[in-house]
Amino acid sequence: MQILMNKIVDEVWGKWCSVPIVFIISILLGINTIGKIYSAFSESITDNQRTYLEPSNKTYIVIAIIIVCILVLNLCYIFIVYRKNHIKRARRKKTGILIYIDANDYKTYKDTVRKFGNEFNINLINKLEDIYIPFGVKPIEYKSDKVLSFLKRKRCILYLDIHIDADENDDSILYDMKINGSIIHAKYSKELNSEFQKVFSEKIHAFGNVIFKSNEMTKQLRVTAKDLSIACEYIIGLSLFLNANLKEAGDILDEWIYKCPQSEQWDNTYKLVQQIRYNIFIIYVEIYSHKYQLQYNNENNLDKMNEMLEKARDCCGETYEYCLNKAYYCIAKSQDVRTANELINKCKQMKRIPLIWKYSEAFLKAYKNQSLDSICKSYKSALRVPYNTVEIIEFIEVILQKESKRIGLYLALSILYRNEGDDKLADYYIDKYLSNVLNPQKAKELLIKKGLYK
Repeated sequence: MQILMNKIVDEVWGKWCSVPIVFIISILLGINTIGKIYSAFSESITDNQRTYLEPSNKTYIVIAIIIVCILVLNLCYIFIVYRKNHIKRARRKKTGILIYIDANDYKTYKDTVRKFGNEFNINLINKLEDIYIPFGVKPIEYKSDKVLSFLKRKRCILYLDIHIDADENDDSILYDMKINGSIIHAKYSKELNSEFQKVFSEKIHAFGNVIFKSNEMTKQLRVTAKDLSIACEYIIGLSLFLNANLKEAGDILDEWIYKCPQSEQWDNTYKLVQQIRYNIFIIYVEIYSHKYQLQYNNENNLDKMNEMLEKARDCCGETYEYCLNKAYYCIAKSQDVRTANELINKCKQMKRIPLIWKYSEAFLKAYKNQSLDSICKSYKSALRVPYNTVEIIEFIEVILQKESKRIGLYLALSILYRNEGDDKLADYYIDKYLSNVLNPQKAKELLIKKGLYK
């Protein structure tokens, strides 16, 4: 019987299914109590040989108080169940971390929430404006379909389970803290899982099973909260980046760099964050270069492009993408051919595949109006490398709008349009090229031999 009672308490008590049970029991007990009160406070009256109870005003007052007490107690119980089982709703478009703190008594739970939770909140960027952290009191079956569905809608990514056992002795209380964590958002699970195992789990394992005394509790919880909050921010920044929320990811990771502890165990994570930030800046570089090509008279986009390039260089140095885009900027902004050539030569030395620098090298030869043969050979070599040549065409047309005397670029456009299968525009630009060269007849003969003039 005792085992059955314990099971009922464990399985039912404190859950929503227990609310109607408590309500029915309280009504039955209330009816019984009201009956006794009615009998105790009513006067017995005999009329025409019939005896009945006549309730006094005092009887009605006592019964009303009992009914109010029953309602209040039921409402209090509903509130307690709600607090124990409800996950705080995150605002839409926010990212979530679900933290469950499991302690063997309420005092330890409150201490942990105060000392761990406060430090965790302090160390998170923007003081919870971008991240929500519900603290659980009762274990949440987070793997159930219903809860997982809720958490996905609320963009909850991480689940942290902090379990604290206490062992009292004569000197002090000895605490045993265990921490587990997992990715619970299906949208990010595949992309984040390897990073989670590599970075986040490593940080959890550092505090996975720590034993400390009561006088060390504040310090231990604060140190743990600080390191875990930094690890959480890395995972959240990465998930936002994977979800193409570049601004939010950038804001989090930009501040993360300054908060990262200066120790060897964080070196790999620091490099990973710098790589993500680099990727974000390079994406912005491409966005601003595209905007510039649409509005070539607005050089503000060029300035923003260069700003993003320098931020990318601060993250990972002079990379392949940096040198290619910086060469683009040098020509578009200040016609600096010498610096552009130096940057393209750096790309050659990196020996990256695909050899996109060949398009830049061919462009510079056309820009400097080198010999017809040199321009044709460079573009013939470049066109063997798969690339979106429409973007190159757009860039050359922008440059020609600003510098119409760069006649080698007409030849470049003719070659590129011929490669795209647009013979009409290819012929138009070849004619423009021939109308500007010193010896058009000789140039025409060379172009016919190369199959570029019909």
